[in-house]
Amino acid sequence: MGCQQTDTSKANRNAAQDVGRYLAALSAPDPAEGLTLCGALSTTSLRGDCQADLAERLLQPDSTMAEVSAICDRIEENSWRSECWFMAADARKVTGPMVWNACEQAGQYREFCFDHALQRELTEIAMPLGAEDAAQQTILALLDQYFPGERERTKQERFNRALAHRVGVRWRTGADFEPTLCAPLPEPLCRFAYLHSVSSDDVDLAAICAAEEQTVAVVTAGGGYGWTADGAAVATSVWAELCDSLRSSQRSPPHLPRRFLLPLPR
Repeated sequence: MGCQQTDTSKANRNAAQDVGRYLAALSAPDPAEGLTLCGALSTTSLRGDCQADLAERLLQPDSTMAEVSAICDRIEENSWRSECWFMAADARKVTGPMVWNACEQAGQYREFCFDHALQRELTEIAMPLGAEDAAQQTILALLDQYFPGERERTKQERFNRALAHRVGVRWRTGADFEPTLCAPLPEPLCRFAYLHSVSSDDVDLAAICAAEEQTVAVVTAGGGYGWTADGAAVATSVWAELCDSLRSSQRSPPHLPRRFLLPLPR
């Protein structure tokens, strides 16, 4: 009984000391000093949590790969160290050859890391009406670069998502939504593109869906994208689906209509 009480008392003291050390590390004026203080914590998981928090503060958009390595590789616990490399890649917005240096260190976040880098490159692709072929070839080349050897169906889905996102830029930059802006997408993918474009943090879904009817005026006042008379059928059906899911508290990400995927260009 006496030994058990002694062990419990020791554990309580260690826990109390860890709380103090953890708070001291996170409140250190210099994050680098705080990172060192994390090393005094008693468990690997707690040290990793502490080190990851301080590492996030130390990482800068202009950090060199050597600086990233010096920060992230000090984290003992594998999952936290992997997350640090993933955060570093995002913070530095790495693309191209630099991606491999960072994302290959990202452990279980490796695919997310490559996917985020791919999305950064995709946002730079212009796809004006009439120039879809060149843009599609550029998208395909990027997919081959970031995900070589990926199975055909998965690549096809990535390709169609990328196309839908680039098409959506056409009405996100000022033009009212209408089906002719969706070229080269068939109607189901056009609908997906509009749904994807309004499912963002910039759109006040709650305010829009609180209205009795989701008219152009209501939608645009809430940050959504307006439409022409020709685009009304697609746009109003999208808003009906979004508002129904919001009211049922079962909102889910936009669903890619796989039956209608465009084939990969050859």
